[in-house]
Amino acid sequence: MTMTTSWRRRDDQVLVGERTEPTNRAPQFQATQSRPNRKGVLTGIATTLAAVAMTLAPIQASSALAYDRGNCPTSNLNNTDTIRKDAGAVDFGDEFFLPVWGTNNSYPGGNAIICWYDNKTRVVLKGRLYNDSFNGEVRAVIRSYGGTSTQPTLIKQQIYKVLGNGRDDRNKVVDYDTGQVATHDVYRLRVSMESRATGQANWDVLHVSNVFWGS
Repeated sequence: MTMTTSWRRRDDQVLVGERTEPTNRAPQFQATQSRPNRKGVLTGIATTLAAVAMTLAPIQASSALAYDRGNCPTSNLNNTDTIRKDAGAVDFGDEFFLPVWGTNNSYPGGNAIICWYDNKTRVVLKGRLYNDSFNGEVRAVIRSYGGTSTQPTLIKQQIYKVLGNGRDDRNKVVDYDTGQVATHDVYRLRVSMESRATGQANWDVLHVSNVFWGS
């Protein structure tokens, strides 16, 4: 049957002129092409990038923790040195702590800073001491010297210790400062990195760093 004019569909009948006639023809629909929601896609990409940035942020922050000249007290600051050492059971430097693949050892990923002051009147050391032995104790014995190389005079000694067996955190901040020294020129800083096993009386010296003013 040929349909001449169609104004509206009413159930299974098509209105034709003044009369209605039944038809078995299924209603016709125009096919449309589905288009992607570009705004939704861009929003999803932005969300993913934000999540990645949040994941990487702690790593970036950690890698920026190395001490530098900006950590030194500024008044009369003359020059600086850096120190970073993996001495096995005891490490010295700063965050972040990096693993050595295939071993139980790690090493510091950043530097400690040594601050020297005008006229050799003061020295400051800022860093972090690490216990890399888990079950032993480690320490840094820090000494500053004045006088001369043939007749050195001890100005200040300070010991920083990190315990083992879960009795302490695996690292400790070192903040060594001679203060203003008037009687001797501060020309040398000595950092002795030492360890001992649990129950051992004596300390084993694993490494000694001697840093001189103006070096």
